[in-house]
Amino acid sequence: MVRLGGRADVTAIDPGPFGAALPALLDQWRALTFADGAVLHPVSGKPHDGLRVVDGLHPRPGVAYQLMLREDHVPEPTAEEARVASRVEAADAEAAREWERGRIAAARATGRIATTWHTYAIRLETDDHTRTAFSVHHDVTGVRARVDVSDTRLTVTTRGAGWLRPFAKRPVQRDLDDFLAALPERLDALNRRIVARCPAPPDPPQLAVQMMADLISSVPVVTPGPARSA
Repeated sequence: MVRLGGRADVTAIDPGPFGAALPALLDQWRALTFADGAVLHPVSGKPHDGLRVVDGLHPRPGVAYQLMLREDHVPEPTAEEARVASRVEAADAEAAREWERGRIAAARATGRIATTWHTYAIRLETDDHTRTAFSVHHDVTGVRARVDVSDTRLTVTTRGAGWLRPFAKRPVQRDLDDFLAALPERLDALNRRIVARCPAPPDPPQLAVQMMADLISSVPVVTPGPARSA
């Protein structure tokens, strides 16, 4: 029997504008409001049922949240669709992206997109002037993670679900390793998107406001009823 796990510290690369905005982003998170358990969008005030307080008081340490995210499985293009996409892309890249959006919309309208809901149990472990820490548990894989933020330092530690048989070690550990190894690259990609979006060096507090609005916008407004109480 083996315990699976790993750790990644993404301060090994230049934290960039995201790292500079981390303290302000935490302030934006603390300022979130909840009504009947559901988070309210910081701009529109609309409730997003995908993020809920299920125990305790936000943002006090010990508070528990439930985050639900949907994953849409888009069918692969048919041979004919692939040929059309190739011709369109050769002529106009933007038209190709628009064509792909139309293909996905048609698949959704005809019920050919399968949706998987992922539920994450999140608990605020610590929040003081030196450090903020969350624990996260994914319901399907059983993988647990700990996210530690200290100033502009971000550390993520993961471990598998309990004790696993040796034959299961390789694929599960590889998934954890791949996730952790990709974190610096994902942070770097996020910084590049921020720079592309903000030609001038962004003001960290203003960037944090926009990032929090974007994050809550990505949370589903409506979630499946039965899963909500799981």
